[in-house]
Amino acid sequence: MKSIVKYLSELETITGNVEQYHQKSSYWTSLKKLRNKATTEAAILNENKKGGMLSRCDLINERFEKFWPKYFIQHKAAREGNFRIEEFEENIYCLFIGQPEKPRQVNLLHWLHCWHDAVMIKQGELSTFQNHLLTINGNSSPQPEKEKKEPEITKLSEAFEDISKYKKVMEIFVSKGFIYPHTYKWKYKKSGFRSLIFAFLKDMEGKDYFKEDVKLNYDLCKTIALNTFGIEIKSNKTYYNSVLPPDLDKIIPPETARN
Repeated sequence: MKSIVKYLSELETITGNVEQYHQKSSYWTSLKKLRNKATTEAAILNENKKGGMLSRCDLINERFEKFWPKYFIQHKAAREGNFRIEEFEENIYCLFIGQPEKPRQVNLLHWLHCWHDAVMIKQGELSTFQNHLLTINGNSSPQPEKEKKEPEITKLSEAFEDISKYKKVMEIFVSKGFIYPHTYKWKYKKSGFRSLIFAFLKDMEGKDYFKEDVKLNYDLCKTIALNTFGIEIKSNKTYYNSVLPPDLDKIIPPETARN
């Protein structure tokens, strides 16, 4: 079971410069190779060993689930200037194997976005592998989602916890000249505007505007950008490299977000 153990160990490890996970294209290639070897090895597992691997997957996923509320608390602290790396290490590092590099304060929010993307990638991989384990050896039942099925979101308003807050954010965008009134189609077309759309969506998520079961990824942001703002975005690099500049970080006020 060496390949499976190596693969699962990689999923629960965050070490070194977290930007290596943020640059999805290069990291995804190496992770895919590990997954292919692990799935090949999984095909010959007996039921006892398969059960053991599934139990380990459950334990790793429990740590992923603990990560998200802790992460958003730390993200809020960073936006408000109250971030302490010692507190982040105490609450976040204990959930993973490895020793990540400490952030540079000048680029703190980017460092935190890298953490967001790293855990999204790893948690998605884990779910895929768990489902594979459950479909081999004659078991055709896919992994139950523990009643946590992700909501089907096709436009921005559907992601919001409170529709009045959605309208408030859109009014802010109108007043700042980013979108047209009434239609809410994107108006601001200066260089980098596609990246700015994704950065604003990440900002809303970090400030707790979205429902608790909504977790942003490239595909969801791409769908929202097209259906809400009328902007087609084809490159996932736009998502992974999107960070709000300091002068725009306070446009959406955290004090209006969900407590």
